[in-house]
Amino acid sequence: MILYPPIQFDENEWFIIVSLLIVAALFIWLPNRFPPIITALLLLYIAAVAIVSDHVLGGAYKKNLYDFQDREKYEWFDVILQLFVYPLFGYLIYYVYDIWRQKNWHTIWFIVLATLFSTIFEGISVWFRVFVYTGWNLFYSFLFYLCIIPITIFLLEKMQHYIQRYRRRVKKSAG
Repeated sequence: MILYPPIQFDENEWFIIVSLLIVAALFIWLPNRFPPIITALLLLYIAAVAIVSDHVLGGAYKKNLYDFQDREKYEWFDVILQLFVYPLFGYLIYYVYDIWRQKNWHTIWFIVLATLFSTIFEGISVWFRVFVYTGWNLFYSFLFYLCIIPITIFLLEKMQHYIQRYRRRVKKSAG
């Protein structure tokens, strides 16, 4: 796959850089919440979902529902967005979820708030022309997040369950 440089360095590239700096700083600054294996799997899963859905919805197949930035071709900043900004942003959402869950708040409220927050962030991205909709709109994004956030919560819960079970088994066999 050929990666193209931006046609011109403008607001969409700056938005991606600033977003990356913010989410990376928070990722580094916040104390570790998950075991390293869960963090790695969560980041990889979010990146995979982002890449697959962007390729399917963004025109790799029959219908092009949106474009990235300045051109229809894959740019360097698309890679930064999909491999770093999306996963770190998503990680922070599930970081908050884990805190939320510990306080016995209702998961449904978290899903709705995280969906709204993600949709608003995407709306800001559209305003900065990171996405150029050609057949897509923010309501579709809202529905997408409303589906993918509970699936990711389910996977996160399963990963945490299996890690705890594994640790108990190791502790039991060692002691």
